[in-house]
Amino acid sequence: MSIFISNSLGTPASPHWVARQLAPQNIKVAILQIMWTIVTLLFIWVPLMLLGLGAKTLIPSIPAGKTTDYIIPLVLQEYTPPIIGAITLVAISAAAISTANSMLLHCATSLYYDVFLNIFPKRISDKGFKNWLRISIFGIAAIAVILAINPPWFLAMGYTYIYGGFGAAFFLAVFLGLYWKRMNRAGAYTGIAVGSIIYVVAEASNTVIPSFVIAVSLSLVGVFIAVYSTKKAPLEAYEPYFHAEISESTKRAIANSKYFAN
Repeated sequence: MSIFISNSLGTPASPHWVARQLAPQNIKVAILQIMWTIVTLLFIWVPLMLLGLGAKTLIPSIPAGKTTDYIIPLVLQEYTPPIIGAITLVAISAAAISTANSMLLHCATSLYYDVFLNIFPKRISDKGFKNWLRISIFGIAAIAVILAINPPWFLAMGYTYIYGGFGAAFFLAVFLGLYWKRMNRAGAYTGIAVGSIIYVVAEASNTVIPSFVIAVSLSLVGVFIAVYSTKKAPLEAYEPYFHAEISESTKRAIANSKYFAN
């Protein structure tokens, strides 16, 4: 249950998914993007769940020297028509490549904007930025491949811990920022700090209650305290994200913003 909660609620708050959620240009596209994604994933994950349940019946015990990761490929190779097995394996590989691609690109981009530019404020040329992305992606991918050749025992669980940490830190900041007009910078920073610290402490304490639940609950309390003890964000800060028609003051603020100067 702890793993399920960490993955299901932590994944939407992970950086590469948030970047995808921010891509749509209007509310309608944003909603359709999420809804069609859910519908599509149902057609993918439900059959995979049935494959996993069927594998337990067809193969009661795991072959010697194999891990549970071997079961699905084995079922596809031995118990399904060749064309169905081939299509399924290609689909799984495509999903893995797509996810890896977005993660690698986001990691490399974040290293530039969030780390490099904070240390060296001067921006590099477009050509230099492309070279930075290529080198960074290659380096990160090489590390991932090396770890995958002989994965350490904690790698699979590390994935869960990372998404649990993402969720504990960013879940409230992302979703309250999207759906609550009163959310402000103080609340976001407080939620990130409290959620991160409590999640690490809860994991180290081996609590009965899932660490994610503890961290997000206490983080929510901290967010409310921070939000209601500080000034409300000005109308111009949130109006474009909640209303199709915006006020003249918001239009002027957008026109004068450095992000829209070009």
